[in-house]
Amino acid sequence: MSYYTDLDNDRGADYESAVEQMEDDIAEEQWRTRDGKVVPIKGMKTSHIRNTIRLITRNMDVYEDESERYAENRRIQREQLEEELERRKKCAAQRQKSEGIEEEE
Repeated sequence: MSYYTDLDNDRGADYESAVEQMEDDIAEEQWRTRDGKVVPIKGMKTSHIRNTIRLITRNMDVYEDESERYAENRRIQREQLEEELERRKKCAAQRQKSEGIEEEE
């Protein structure tokens, strides 16, 4: 099951379970692809994270039309993805710094 397809259906049990599934994914810090594959955010390629952030940002008006709860979930997911990008930038900067120190010694 993927909440992408379930949200295309009328609001009902499928819609509610889809939003709940999204909230579970948020709690587990994972992303669900359109085909239903679940990927831990930390396991996503950096390019996939950037593309996903752009997707969420580009479609925020659609999410807000869907429901405030859905839009808020997407905002939270975007924040999680942005935090992971920031974590990676810090790790890369620390790695470069330590490599620079090692080269000088």
